[in-house]
Amino acid sequence: MKKIYVSQADNRSWGTSPAAFEGLNYPAVVPDNFTGGAMTHNRFTDEWVRDEPHINTHEDDVMEAEANKIILVSEAERFMSGWVVDLTLGTISKEDKASLVAWRTYTKILKDVDTSSAPNIDWPDKPA
Repeated sequence: MKKIYVSQADNRSWGTSPAAFEGLNYPAVVPDNFTGGAMTHNRFTDEWVRDEPHINTHEDDVMEAEANKIILVSEAERFMSGWVVDLTLGTISKEDKASLVAWRTYTKILKDVDTSSAPNIDWPDKPA
């Protein structure tokens, strides 16, 4: 058996030092092979209770979709940046200009994606 120090803030986080969590902890005795993980300590019964798995809410799904949308738009804009410079300088090839138009169209479609229907979103395909 070993002594650990459980955070008073969440009753889940733990450390091996009495100074853990700036001293805002309480001691608990656990088996030597204790690893924690997805468990909450009940300090009154001295029991570790397995946490219920998190089930995404619609709001969670929408937030994840918004984050994905931002990432995809950012990636597309970075991908196009060299072509935009070439276009500005008048040195873009016809093939690259066609690719730029395809990627710009993709970006506009991405920006118009309605994330309120998450997780059931039909994301546009990236241009070839």
